[in-house]
Amino acid sequence: MKKPKISNLKPNNQETKKIILARKNTSSTKITINIDNDLLVKVKNISNETDIPYQRLINKLLRENLVEASSLNKRLNNLEKEIQKVKKKLAA
Repeated sequence: MKKPKISNLKPNNQETKKIILARKNTSSTKITINIDNDLLVKVKNISNETDIPYQRLINKLLRENLVEASSLNKRLNNLEKEIQKVKKKLAA
């Protein structure tokens, strides 16, 4: 597949507006954080391989792992409730 020439590309203002609006609806906060050098190198390597900017990649990794941790906590709580029910039945 040939790469298109930049001179042949035309802006799509409607789609650009959609993207800008979608970005405005997401809120983010700038922070300063210290990250171990070896971890930052690994994240930047993954970033280079996936073409995702490394800061966005860090955000994505945090989001995925926090959601997964939350889900695991819910499952553990449900299992603990079920174990308590079973214990009560066995004790009766």
